[in-house]
Amino acid sequence: MIEVSQRIEVPASPQAVWAVLSDPHAVVECVKGASLGERHEDGSYDAGLLVSFGPAKVTFRAQFNLELEPAAMTGKVSSRGKDKQGGTKIKADMTFAVTERADPPGSIIIIDAKTEVSGRMAMIVEGGALPTLVQMLKSDDAGIHYEAVGVVGNLVHSSQHIKRRVLDEGALQPVIGLLSSKCNESQREAALLLGQFATTEPDFKARIVQRGAVPPLVEMLGNGDAQLQEMAAFALGRLAQNADNQAGVVQAGEEV
Repeated sequence: MIEVSQRIEVPASPQAVWAVLSDPHAVVECVKGASLGERHEDGSYDAGLLVSFGPAKVTFRAQFNLELEPAAMTGKVSSRGKDKQGGTKIKADMTFAVTERADPPGSIIIIDAKTEVSGRMAMIVEGGALPTLVQMLKSDDAGIHYEAVGVVGNLVHSSQHIKRRVLDEGALQPVIGLLSSKCNESQREAALLLGQFATTEPDFKARIVQRGAVPPLVEMLGNGDAQLQEMAAFALGRLAQNADNQAGVVQAGEEV
């Protein structure tokens, strides 16, 4: 399961922010790969989402419900769906709230979300493919390690149990190594994976830092590729949630 808790500050009034978040069509326009279909009598919507996991692309067809409390400016989204072939299923739940920010004037959005993917991905793990995938992560061939990190990313997104299995097979150090790959796509996927690994156990953020992940992530922040910068910031943000890591992240930034 993937769990995300995020606080976003916006330089706009709560009323303006709520007007966007409470409009499903406006939200979908902001999500790459998303599409909104028919609205049913019960208030639910048909929706589609094209998700890229490294080189793999999966199209999900889903039905989602949006529950709003305008007076409190809070809402809840629940979604259930599966890919076109029916082998992979997705379940997602999210709550959000809009509050006023006094100084400077604006709004704060609090988001808590949980997503779980099941089905075909679990079969790959039980079939014994993980050791081979971990070895592929260590390959000097960019084409090979890019394909591998894409598949591993797909697996890690599917459930917390599979994430734990991936780490038990020794994937952490090879993934950290890919932060220095000459392949930008592999670097991006590796940073995303480390951000996901950081949520495995309370002490895992410190373990990732101890293994040397921070310096290459900080270097990625200075890369001209906006997507690399975004993923590096995501991973560093997750690692910095551990108070013991914060000094190390700051020190690495000063040394680069």
